[in-house]
Formats: sequence, C-alpha cells, structure tokens
Amino acid sequence: MLSRGVVYVGIGGGKYLGEATRSARSLRRHNPRLSITVFTDHPQDADVNLFDDVQLIKRPPNGKEMYSKQVAFQRSPYEKTLYLDADTYVCGNIGAMFDILDGYDFAAAPAPRRVDPGGFEAYGENIPGWFPEVNGGVLLARKSAGWDRLAHSWKQAYTKIDRWNDQISLRVALYHEVMEHGLRFYPLLPEFNCRTYMLQFLASKTYILHGRDEDLDQVCSQVNSRTGVRIWMPKHGLFAWKDWEHVEKKV
Repeated sequence: MLSRGVVYVGIGGGKYLGEATRSARSLRRHNPRLSITVFTDHPQDADVNLFDDVQLIKRPPNGKEMYSKQVAFQRSPYEKTLYLDADTYVCGNIGAMFDILDGYDFAAAPAPRRVDPGGFEAYGENIPGWFPEVNGGVLLARKSAGWDRLAHSWKQAYTKIDRWNDQISLRVALYHEVMEHGLRFYPLLPEFNCRTYMLQFLASKTYILHGRDEDLDQVCSQVNSRTGVRIWMPKHGLFAWKDWEHVEKKV
C-alpha cells in the first residue's frame, strides 16, 4: 500500500471522467510525484499516462451515483487518501495537506449551507445544529478502524435516505463516529475547498477550487492575485475585505 495519494471517481464516462481528467492534470502540474487513482465504469477511456491506477467500479442503480464515491473512498489503495470530486481544480502544491492526518483521522470543509433543511430528521436522526454538514468534494482520511466504520456507516445512511445528495448521510455518519468512537476530525479551511459559485471568505493562498467555471485556471489566478483577507464573489471577482460594500446592488 502506498503511503499517500489522490482518488477520483469518474462514473458514466464522458462528462465526469472528462472533469476528473482535467482536475488530475491540474493536480499533476503542481504535484508531479503524487500518485493518482481513478475509479470509473469506463476504464478503457481513462488516460493511463495521467492516472497511476485505474480501478473498475460499477455504476450504482437508481441514479444514486454518490454511492460510487463511498465505495471508492473505502477501497482507496493509500494509507493517507485525499479524495477530490471531478469538478475540482488544484492551484498549488497540496502535499502538506497529508500532514493533517498525522494528528487527525478525517478532514473535510464545513458545508456553506451548514444544515440541509430537509435532512435526516425524518429518518429518526436528530443531529444537533452545532454539528454541521461537511462538503463531500474534498475529503482527507487515513486507513484506520475509524475510517472503516465511517465509510460503512456513510454507505448505510446514504442507501436509507431518499436523496441524491450525500452530505446529509455523511453528517449523520461523521457525528456518530466522532461522538461515539472518538474519531479525530479536522475542519478544512475554505482555501482547500473554495466553492467558486458561492461567496467565499479567504485569508491565505487558495489551493483547491471546487466548481464548474469555464476557465478555472483564470479563477486560480484571480483568487490568488491577493493572499490576504479577501472575499471571492461569483461574477464580480475578488475584493479586499473592506471593499465588498462598494459592490453595486442588483435588483
């Protein structure tokens, strides 16, 4: 087993495998020695010159593609895994992220929405409001009993709830693993999961974008044209934190 690496999922060929390929190329540009694995149901279409490992995974039934992410997450060939959604884009060397796992078992960024109003309560779960959802697009984890329990619980919760979105089920699984088994959880900063279609508050270099902008390389340059306290505002650009109030109001 390799010590560290990045995992992608490209289910359905075409669009999603293409997005994962674009993301992996941005990753490789800044991290040439980092191992990359892609799980896909179209392995014949994967770029073997880009991906170090191509794993076959079946497309799940009923249109719940997120289940593939949970399977890949559990089947990772690495001791320390960084999972990236296909619609991410890497803006710099992210090797230091793996050092988080020297002191923690799992890391993810709190979701901007925090709690889905149509969440898991209807299924008998009542997670306190102070424990938010985390976004499932950038996940760090190390192989452990806690990893196995979390992945198993996440899959169970996801199959139970009648929703395509996987963050509700991840919140439930993560809450129980933290509170009942002491999983050491680290909340990632938005600089490591910058949702480009949402308002973002940033305060240092941004390393991972998450969104489907047409020119993510240009967005990388814009977001990092300053590295101090700043605000990214979709369709408006970047503002120093004191300048946001001067943005023209739209009716």
